[in-house]
Amino acid sequence: MAISTFHRAYAPDWKSKTEPLSPHRWSHLHPHLNASFYEKLDPPSSTEQAKVLARTHKDAAEDFQVQIELIDQEILMLRDPVDSTVPEYSVEEFDNCQERKKRLMLSKRFHLNAVNAYEYFCYARCHK
Repeated sequence: MAISTFHRAYAPDWKSKTEPLSPHRWSHLHPHLNASFYEKLDPPSSTEQAKVLARTHKDAAEDFQVQIELIDQEILMLRDPVDSTVPEYSVEEFDNCQERKKRLMLSKRFHLNAVNAYEYFCYARCHK
């Protein structure tokens, strides 16, 4: 099973992540997201574009949730039905499932934060 995560496209003029966020790139930063997070997102050019981007990230987060639920089912199936322990012959597969689940949860978190960033952009522009 391939796990997809969002990766920003490489651009030769893209600056190092160690540089501070340029104030003109994004306006209306969400107060609970680190400014460095915004370096991973393209700033919207309009409220309408922000709504579309928020929706696509929301859809991605929902897909990651389905994948997490599938892995939870795999983990459940690896456990012994009598005492819920993991048999020795399934330990490696169990560990792999746990690692995949962790990566999926981190990806879901990214997309949920992106939704928050784009929705806050819309909110802040409408409530100037």
